[in-house]
Amino acid sequence: MKKILGLAIAAILVMATVGFGTWSYFTDTETSNNNQITAGTLDLKINNGDTNYTILDPTVDVTLANKAPGDTGSAFAPLKNAGTLPGLFSITSGSITNTFATVGSSEFADGVGNLSADSQIAPWIDVNANSSFDTGDLALKSDGTVVPFATGLQWGTWAAFASKTWNPVIASMAKNAIVNFYINWRIDTTDTNVNEIQGDGVKLSFSFYLDQIH
Repeated sequence: MKKILGLAIAAILVMATVGFGTWSYFTDTETSNNNQITAGTLDLKINNGDTNYTILDPTVDVTLANKAPGDTGSAFAPLKNAGTLPGLFSITSGSITNTFATVGSSEFADGVGNLSADSQIAPWIDVNANSSFDTGDLALKSDGTVVPFATGLQWGTWAAFASKTWNPVIASMAKNAIVNFYINWRIDTTDTNVNEIQGDGVKLSFSFYLDQIH
């Protein structure tokens, strides 16, 4: 009797196990495919390229040879956000490079580069790229700040604008946005010893940056 009861219990356990394994009949499966993330791009172009571009270049924008006191002018570099994301646009300037006529090469050559102190520049951003300093445009100050058009152009010597950072100039430069970076310039007429600039020259570089907006 005990042996028969043991077999019956075993049979019940086997049936219970089989029943548990076949409890569900209907099933439905869905799939989520092609889950991916793509990084955007920041791509600042200067004059439609990525190479060094000289704004005050006699062969491109304006001839700056043989200039004299009272002369003025301007030149610009077009800048474009060719990427897919908006970016934080900023500018830095390098150090001044003075050149000068060799002593003895002319009556006024003194071996010193005086033009950076006897001429001025006024850098500004043509935000709407219409080649005119007007509403919406921004002027760079020599203290590293940026002021609106209504404040006016901010003139200073070349030396005053050297080794500066303007950040941000534009907090969000949209994709495909184009702005022009202008340099207005003039040569002083008030210096009592204006002849000292004869044969002198001056150079100043500007660099432009487009950074991710956090």
